[in-house]
Amino acid sequence: MKKRRLTLCPEARQELEQAVEWYEVRLPDLGRQFRAEVYRALDNVIARPALYAKFRGATRKPVLGRFACLIFYLVETGWIIVFAVFQAKRDPFDVATRS
Repeated sequence: MKKRRLTLCPEARQELEQAVEWYEVRLPDLGRQFRAEVYRALDNVIARPALYAKFRGATRKPVLGRFACLIFYLVETGWIIVFAVFQAKRDPFDVATRS
């Protein structure tokens, strides 16, 4: 089976960078650790895109336990599209209009 390619939409990329900065201000190196955990989750999404729970329609969301963060993505033909990197305390229905 051919591996799917993964892309982060601009909003997701911005949310990721903002979260990295936020964690880094709290504790040096914590932002790097957050980014590494997000990338591990994305590697898992690429390897097993159907593994994670469906949120709404075809949208799926792995949860980063240590950082209380959700990653929202869709699987399209040949692509995995990440459209949100979202703090779990926020209302997940706020991202529903992005998919």
